[in-house]
This record gives sequence, C-alpha cells and structure tokens, in this order.
Amino acid sequence: MRHHSLPQMILRNFCNREGKLWVGDRRRNKLFETSPRNAFVEKWLYARHTVRLSRSGHLECDRSNEFEDALACIENDAAPAIRCIIDSVRMGEWPKLSSEQWHSCKLFLLAIARRTRESQQRITAGQKPFRDIFYDACAAVTDGQGVILPRRASIYDDPRMVDLMTYVKANADARFASGTGARAQRRDEQYCRTFQFSMAVITIPSKRSFIIGSHGLAVLTERNGPASCWFPIAHDVALTPVTVQNDPWLLSLDRSRDNFIRQINESSSSLSHVIAGPSRRLVQRLMMKAQKKPHSGCPPRP
Repeated sequence: MRHHSLPQMILRNFCNREGKLWVGDRRRNKLFETSPRNAFVEKWLYARHTVRLSRSGHLECDRSNEFEDALACIENDAAPAIRCIIDSVRMGEWPKLSSEQWHSCKLFLLAIARRTRESQQRITAGQKPFRDIFYDACAAVTDGQGVILPRRASIYDDPRMVDLMTYVKANADARFASGTGARAQRRDEQYCRTFQFSMAVITIPSKRSFIIGSHGLAVLTERNGPASCWFPIAHDVALTPVTVQNDPWLLSLDRSRDNFIRQINESSSSLSHVIAGPSRRLVQRLMMKAQKKPHSGCPPRP
C-alpha cells in the first residue's frame, strides 16, 4: 500500500500547468518531473504491523491501514478549510472559517509537524538508540515476571529480534505520526488552544513561488528572537502559527519581500531530503545550494 508522507491535497497546489511537480532528491542526486501521486510516497509508511511467530519459528507480519486511515481523516476534515484559505488570501481577503474549520487546520498542521521521517528524527535526536529502549522495555516486563532476559548482545544479534524491533519501531513512528491514542489527542487539544494562524501570499506567483519539502515545515530563526515555523500550503500561500495573544495578520509578498520568500525556500530545502515545486529552475538551484551545506535535520513542532 502506497502512503504519502505529504498529503496529495497539498502537493497538487505546487503543480505546474501540466499538473506535474519538479522533484529534487538530494539522496539520489536526481531531478525529475512527476505527478503528486508518485511524489513523497513510500510503501506501508503508516501501516500497523501485527507480528506473530509461525510454526516454523519465523516471524510473520500482517499490515493494516489503521494509522494511515487516521491521518486521512485529519486531511479530509481540513481539506475544505485549506481550500478556502488559499482562495481567500489570493483575493487579499481574510478566510471566513468556522471555529471547527480553524480547529481542523490546527490538527492538520500538528500532523504535518510530526509525520515526516525528518521531523521524527529531530524529535528523537539525542535519545538512546531504539534497540536499547526496546531492550529496557522488555527487561522491565520480564523482571516483573521473574524471568531473566538474555544479554543485550545476544538479543541484538538475533535476526528474529532485529526484525521484531524493526516492526515495533515502525508501529511507534506511525502511531506518533497519526496522533492516535487518548494521551496524544489530549495533548493536541491543549496545544491547539495556544495558537492561531497568520498567513503570507505571493502577489505575483507567476514570477516567484514557494517549494514544499519532505520535512514539511520551514523554520526561520532570528538572532535575538524565537524561531518561526512556516508551512507552505500552495506555491503562493504559506501559514505560520502565532500565539493567541497576538492579532493574526495577512502578509502580501510583493517584490520587496523576495528575500523572505527565499528564506522560507532555503529553509525547506536545507531541512529536507526531497523538495518539489512547479519550477524546474528553482528546485534545481535550491538543490545545488543545499548540497553545499550539511543536512540540518528537523526542527521541533511549532
């Protein structure tokens, strides 16, 4: 089953007139044109893996779309509101959305912030390796049952245990991405009450555009201030979360704001392994510039 790390409903907003995206893959050093259906896609990325031991002693795995379906619900709830935002700000108007629609957009942003491989790698940076976490969790269970667990080295060298750890980690990553579970949902609801959206729109999109990166969010840092996160939802529209204490704003990006557009694009590119946009020239230029710098990893959630 093909799962998209970035939703097709967003990717379609970065297509050129032919309905295609120019994609730059830094890992493979490739630049190519493709459809949203074939961009930012992996097999069973958000699958739930159910593992059992066969009679022959081998691990068998069944997969379901439980976590992918949860993400699809978030996307479907937010899609009409995202479309309204894009259409409204292109007309220079503030979007007229209900409180429920704004809330669906907030949940969508939180899902974007945690669903990509890059963002998850940043969140877990500095933690001990997953195999150690796995072993410690197993030890806690077996100790309570009076069972002595084999040494770490023997567990780590057992091919079946290596496979099991791979499935367990895939489940943990997919569950985190989908935000399922009562604890995660309470956390999201609490966080949604702390922010609202401001927006930016490019006034001459035929000459300039945003890109979208496999990280999802762009992060702009200030010397003497906090970082700001930007999420391009179309080639000419981007959202940023701001605190509820501040009034939301709509920023028109004319020629005098070209440097701001460049900063967002370069941040997306530096934080992502894969980038895409309507312009071959822009994607190629950003790839070349990012290759001169080390990969920056992923920022924390906004």
